[in-house]
Amino acid sequence: MSGDSMNRCILVNRNNPIKESLIDRIDFTETTDIYNNTIKVEKEAYDYFIQLRDYCLDQGIEIGIASAFRNFDDQRKTYEYYYGKFGNAYCERYVAPVGCSEHHTGLALDLAIIVNNNKIIENIDDNIKTSSRLSDDISKDLKRRGMSFVGTTIIYSYLYHHKQSNK
Repeated sequence: MSGDSMNRCILVNRNNPIKESLIDRIDFTETTDIYNNTIKVEKEAYDYFIQLRDYCLDQGIEIGIASAFRNFDDQRKTYEYYYGKFGNAYCERYVAPVGCSEHHTGLALDLAIIVNNNKIIENIDDNIKTSSRLSDDISKDLKRRGMSFVGTTIIYSYLYHHKQSNK
């Protein structure tokens, strides 16, 4: 977006698809992802990512960008890949159709944690707990009240962190 991006709100999802023509108006910067590919990220989002990356490094945690801006063709390929691998039910829940992904804005970043030069981008251990009955209930209640970005995993992470901080 431009210098007045703080005065704008963009919502991209299944109910509010983005017009491909709007993508040309986004102010991108180029950087590299964890695979050393050149990628585009919305400039202000990238600045915030750098702040987060530096903070994480201070905490001994290395993070990188696994995925950022996707044009319509990239999103189509992503959707087809996950559809082929996991099927329709998975895609309906986790993968945005073309035109409905926040990745089209360059504002959505998929991050990876990097440990000893190994990139951890997916939860491949099904034994890692990511929710609880309490986090499910809190998440449902907050969504009912109109809040967003309050999925059960986010709530569980908060509850877990709070519990660890008070030990």
